[in-house]
Formats: sequence, structure tokens, C-alpha cells
Amino acid sequence: MCKNNHDHKKLRKILIDFLEIAEDTPDEEINQDLLASWDSSMHLTIVMEIESQFNIAFNIEDIIQMRSLEEISYYIDKKR
Repeated sequence: MCKNNHDHKKLRKILIDFLEIAEDTPDEEINQDLLASWDSSMHLTIVMEIESQFNIAFNIEDIIQMRSLEEISYYIDKKR
């Protein structure tokens, strides 16, 4: 989870909105392997939105690893 609770809520909202999943979806279920709506095209869309909302940029190696809410949180914290 993001070190900052506000960042966590912001990230969670982005993922819920873009993946069109229920707001009560547990964090551990927000995972590319578990969600059919999270395909490669959606992944790039999500990454671009996160970069825009958080004013950060990820390298390609990071983007490949960012397959869950938890992993994305880690990379956001790493950039801060």
C-alpha cells in the first residue's frame, strides 16, 4: 500500500474507475491476473493516467512489473 493514505485512495479510485470493478473489491483482488478487463491495452491506459495524476514517470521495466494495486503502490512510493 502507498505510504500516503491519500495516494492509496487516489490509486485505488483510478483502478476501480478504469477497470470498472466494484468499489468494495478487496485490494488483493485488484490484480491483472484476476481481472479480464485488465488487458495490455488497459494496462497502458492505467499507467498513463497514474503518471498524469501523480506527476511521475515510470520506466518500461517498472511498467512490466506493475500488475497489481500493491505493486503499483510500491513503484509510486519508489518514485517519491
